[in-house]
Amino acid sequence: MKKIIILMILLASNAFGLSLGDTVNNNTIKTVSTPNTLMVLSATKTYHTEYTINKANGVDTVLVNKNNKVYGFKWSDKTPDIKTMLGTNATYKSEFDTAYAKRHIGEHRRLMIDTEHLSVFQFGLPGGPFSGSMTAKDLAPTN
Repeated sequence: MKKIIILMILLASNAFGLSLGDTVNNNTIKTVSTPNTLMVLSATKTYHTEYTINKANGVDTVLVNKNNKVYGFKWSDKTPDIKTMLGTNATYKSEFDTAYAKRHIGEHRRLMIDTEHLSVFQFGLPGGPFSGSMTAKDLAPTN
């Protein structure tokens, strides 16, 4: 019974989706990795660490600063979940929503947002996956 309750709590809180500002550690990797999704450490660089998440719909790269905080994402995915990546941070969400509302209506497969705290670029050909990136400028490492 306890396992069912814990699973229901995890599903209800969207624990399987990472967002800007989330902390990444060994428990995160175990939580994100499921039979259909695998998160692995893919690169350790001077200023950040990269984790790759292989999913049924595509591949995401999670960019993590030296404080173990998610500062960005890269993706090649049929259905990127930008809202989950933005998380609940009011600044990122507000800047994204404002810029998204001002975009050209005919641009269905292209998204370019560059605000004070957030950068989001996404492109895709009809029928294919989207390729994109998202960066929280205030969390990004300085080189």
